[in-house]
Amino acid sequence: MKSLIQYIKQSINELHKVTFPTKKESVHSSVVVLIFTGLMALAIALVDAVFDIGVVGLSELIGTSGNYEDIISQMEVAEMTTSGAEVTATTESGVTLENVSIVTE
Repeated sequence: MKSLIQYIKQSINELHKVTFPTKKESVHSSVVVLIFTGLMALAIALVDAVFDIGVVGLSELIGTSGNYEDIISQMEVAEMTTSGAEVTATTESGVTLENVSIVTE
């Protein structure tokens, strides 16, 4: 019990040494965080757009069109092989899909 009281006293003593940021410093830090968050959101949106363009390009390459679900549903699997837990599928147009999840409806 004595060590618990000593711990609490030392904790209170350490809290007296803490210096909190001023209002100006807090506002500045908040603005920096907001700007960085906005920049990261833009970067993620840009990467998403690039991947979207890539999927559309891939769909044109293999002769399909539409959204992701349409593209996947139009891929006719010509050959499927398994190796342990990994499944590899090859479409009729020659596109190889690795680590495919099999979903039945």
